[in-house]
Parts: sequence; C-alpha cells; structure tokens
Amino acid sequence: MGPDREESTTLVLEAVEAGDFTTAFLHVRGASPARARRALLAAARSMAIPRGDLAQALAAVGGANVRGLLRGVVLRCLEDPSVVAEEDAALHALSNAASLLRLTSSRNAARLLVACVHSDHRTVRATSARLISELLLREPTVAVQRTLETAIPCLMAGAPLTFVNALPILVLRRRAEVTKRWRDEWPSFDVETRRVGASVVSKLPLVLGLPLALMAFRADVDLGVRLVLANGLLEALPIPDLTRVIEEGLEADQRELRLSAAELLVRTPALAATFGKRSDADPEVHAVLERSRIARPEATGPLGS
Repeated sequence: MGPDREESTTLVLEAVEAGDFTTAFLHVRGASPARARRALLAAARSMAIPRGDLAQALAAVGGANVRGLLRGVVLRCLEDPSVVAEEDAALHALSNAASLLRLTSSRNAARLLVACVHSDHRTVRATSARLISELLLREPTVAVQRTLETAIPCLMAGAPLTFVNALPILVLRRRAEVTKRWRDEWPSFDVETRRVGASVVSKLPLVLGLPLALMAFRADVDLGVRLVLANGLLEALPIPDLTRVIEEGLEADQRELRLSAAELLVRTPALAATFGKRSDADPEVHAVLERSRIARPEATGPLGS
C-alpha cells in the first residue's frame, strides 16, 4: 500500500472511531477499500438506522456486504411506520435509501423515498423530493422509475418547498403546469422557499430555467432572492436591471448580500468600472471587490452553464 493510500486509510479509520463520518466520506475513495469497509460496516451495525453521512460513506466504498446491509436497513424502515413519522430518523432513512440506489436497483429503496413525500415534516418532504428528482434524471431501471414516478402528482401539488426541490424533474415532465404554478404562486412562497427555488432554477438548463428565473426576478421583492437569480441570469438580464441589483446589494447592511453583489461583479467585469473603486469594511467583501477589477471577461456565464 502506497503512502497516500495508507494516509487516507488512517484518516478514515480515525474518523470512524471518532464518529466523524463526513471526514470518513471525504477520504474513503483514496483508502484501502477492505479496511475502510470493515470499519464503516462495524459502525453501521451498531445503529438501528445508520446516520446519513455514514450511509454516504458506505455508498462511496461499495461492495456486496454494504449493499446487503443497506437493503436490510431500508426494509426495516419500510416495516416501521414510526421511522417516517420522526424527522431525524426519516432523514437518515432517506440517506440510506439514496445510498443503496447509488449502488444498485432497489424498488424498496424507491418505495421508501416515495413514502417520505407524505411525511408531516417539511424538511423530510423537501429532501425526498430532491432525491426523487435526482434519481429520475439519472434514468434508473424500469422498476425503480415506475415506483418513483408515482410521487410526481404529489410533488407537483405539494407544499411550496417540496415543489421547488422537485423542479428539475417536474419542469421536464409537466412544464406547462410548473410554469402556471410558478407564475401564480411564487410571490406567496415564504422567503426561504423562494431562495431555494432561485438556487434550483438557476442550475437548470438554459431553455428550461430562463423563463422561470426571469419571471421570479421580476416578481420578487427580496434582495437576497434577486441576487441569487441575477447570478444565473447574467447574460439575460438587461444591464440596467443587473446594475440596479448589484448597487442595492453593495449598499445592503447584511454582509452576505454585499458579498453576493461583489461576486456578481467578478462575473461581470464589463460592469466593474461602473462602480468605481468601491471598498467595504468587511475584509472578504473588500477582497472580492478588488478581484472584480481584474476579473477576465471569460468569467461570465449563462444560466445553467
């Protein structure tokens, strides 16, 4: 075993021992598969439902024993209604189901994702919606696809946060309905949901995301939401609109908004001169403003690029 693999293996084993499965996940691909797998499986077997970060690390290392363990976890979760009813347990169950589906086709794992769409917990429904969308976009086996597709009507009609998390698949399958709901209901969504929706729509392919993003930008009154949308609309927004939102962002009291506006300037160097030699009391914001003055034109990019 080479020094790099030995170091990664040591980091994984130490992280598992400390219960730090996020660090284990970061290093597991460079570690000895056999040793990492043994440690991760031992940790998973000590829990009724392996934690979400542990399930992700297990999926990264893979193997027949991992698939067997995850199948067992998914089956136990399906058989115990209390799992979906409790928020933390349901979120861990979702991670285990998604991890199994990354390794192999599993109709039970798909059934568990669909069951969580009906959870009483907003975060569980939203997470399930995001995972179902991601999996359907990966074109799974027919059995898994058919199971996941049973959730589409619920995602389409679901609570706003569920709806926006499922946008990548919904806009492909039900574009007209998505456009109508987006137009009619966007202003009534809470700010958190609109910010999530802005982030999701900004990552869609240009032909799908651009109309929705423009619609939301023109309708929204929250500066944070408009800055997120502007980041994906650089080549579509009229210059006066883009200039205005950057100006508002740079003048905002909240550091995060000033930072977002400064980062927009980095991506639009043609506008940097318009704002002169701006400075900011916050060192990070100031550094980004300085960088905007030397940004290259090729830094810009369209929605979904």
